[in-house]
Amino acid sequence: MTTEELNFICEKLVSFQYLDNQLDSAKEYAHWLLTNIELCWRGGLIPGLLGYLREPGPQRSPRQCVKALRVLHEMTTHCTKVDLKRLVLTTDLLLLLRDMLQLSRLRGTIKCCCLALMSNILVSGWRLRDAVVESGLLTELLQMLTHRRRGQQPLQPCDKGQVLWLLYQVLRYKVPGPTLTAIRKIAQVLPVLLHHSQDVELLLPALQLARLISEYHSTMVPAMVKSKLLSRVVRFVLSPLPEVQREAIFVLANVCLEYRRRQALFRFPKSILLHVHGLVLGGRPDIRVLVLQLLGGIIDNRCIKLEHFVELGLLKKIVQCASKQEKDAEVRLAAGWTLVSLALHLCRCYLDYFIDCGALHAICDLLRLELPVQLLRNILVVLFLLGEKHCHSKQCLLHVMWQCNIWPKIQALQGSNNAAVRTLCTLLTSRHAMELIWPEARVYLRM
Repeated sequence: MTTEELNFICEKLVSFQYLDNQLDSAKEYAHWLLTNIELCWRGGLIPGLLGYLREPGPQRSPRQCVKALRVLHEMTTHCTKVDLKRLVLTTDLLLLLRDMLQLSRLRGTIKCCCLALMSNILVSGWRLRDAVVESGLLTELLQMLTHRRRGQQPLQPCDKGQVLWLLYQVLRYKVPGPTLTAIRKIAQVLPVLLHHSQDVELLLPALQLARLISEYHSTMVPAMVKSKLLSRVVRFVLSPLPEVQREAIFVLANVCLEYRRRQALFRFPKSILLHVHGLVLGGRPDIRVLVLQLLGGIIDNRCIKLEHFVELGLLKKIVQCASKQEKDAEVRLAAGWTLVSLALHLCRCYLDYFIDCGALHAICDLLRLELPVQLLRNILVVLFLLGEKHCHSKQCLLHVMWQCNIWPKIQALQGSNNAAVRTLCTLLTSRHAMELIWPEARVYLRM
């Protein structure tokens, strides 16, 4: 460095000493740093700012520490990713932040500035996320939420919300995701925050964190089940707040997807049916749609036996939602998916009950609607398989289908653009036409 550059750096260090503690002043100083970033690195100005964060600076000179944190926050807000990685990965910034958060008597302003600076670091990619986790800052954040050190001031609700937001950023990058240990640590803390007396502004972010954890399918069992996080989330399905209900249902739906591959490792709680029992017919339409989709996932992944649906009367409620009595089109469509899934997994012992409660009538009536191709194909598969698998009830099935007058619709679908739909309609028409011929003639035809 030249003498002029060195003198210029010294002048800036001196000007920082007399800088006021306003945000605008920190912005101006950070803007100058970014304009002369290479000069600041060569002149040691940025390491000089980090020196104010070392002990005993945060306690003896809190004003200088706050100024340094605000300048670094503004700098990391507007700098490039290259400069940010250089600051985080080549200096001891993360260790200094960890040491400050470990202080027993840390001013609230310094704590807020530390959390704001960490937010800029965590949103900048998985590499910096991993650096934050490895530095021990994640452990310190979790300790701030749960256990307060002796002599340390209690964490304010706004600070708790900011810590939860930081934890959300830790889990947000999934490719690659955080380590299993990091996910477990976060999952072990969340049950403490999930109680009905919790503030909604903290409860909702905690449930969103639980939802992110449930999306890491490879770590779902140790993170969701063994930490008892799943049992805590189930309670909030009955919350009076729709946004809380929605997050809880999403968590349960993600767990259902993983159950089929790992069903030997844990037992899916059957009490979920008791919680969602009253939401099938009552509540907001969007919540009813989510509940019906959740029931469909439970059936498809065989999380709970169908006998429990029958015992609790859920089958009748699903049939009512899928029938003409339902006024909301989205609810009826979601109930149609669920009812068809239930019919595909139906046991022979429940076929009579399935027909008596009007389930087959509701499925046949669904054919009159404009359906997605996948649902239409599933309905036709159900009608075909019910006649093939349950031969003793085939005449009853035919009677219901004729009673609902769906044969013209099936014949019209033979001209569908989908090959599977055309094939299934052709099979249904040919097989059921054979059933209408008197038995004597059918014997000759088979010969």
